[in-house]
Amino acid sequence: MIPLDTLLQQAKAAFACEVLVMAGDIPAMRLGADWQRLAHPRCTPADVEALVRTLLPPEKNMNLWELLADQRELEFEHASSSVGTVHCNVHFQRGSLVLLICRADDFAKSGRAGQSRPASIPAASSAKA
Repeated sequence: MIPLDTLLQQAKAAFACEVLVMAGDIPAMRLGADWQRLAHPRCTPADVEALVRTLLPPEKNMNLWELLADQRELEFEHASSSVGTVHCNVHFQRGSLVLLICRADDFAKSGRAGQSRPASIPAASSAKA
């Protein structure tokens, strides 16, 4: 599993405004209008679930996890000591979890509340797993 801080720090260093993590794919970050794959292996469903669980507040983890399972989507903010506050959208797509992380200031400026899913990301078929 990719450590959360490593993922967030790489995105911050590249001035990425969003990071996308989904099962069966290589994590990607959005730089302007383009998506770029990170130098990480493909994520398993267990990787994505573990990453999501690290983002959920420990005292509310079970309640939020149950809410996610019931509603199939969850939006929340996470305070990171390394990069500040990030906005998180977790949802199920084709039966697996998808995590979209956006810097909170970029999310607020975009006016995209409720529309945080990316339209498309280049295929990772040429990238090594």
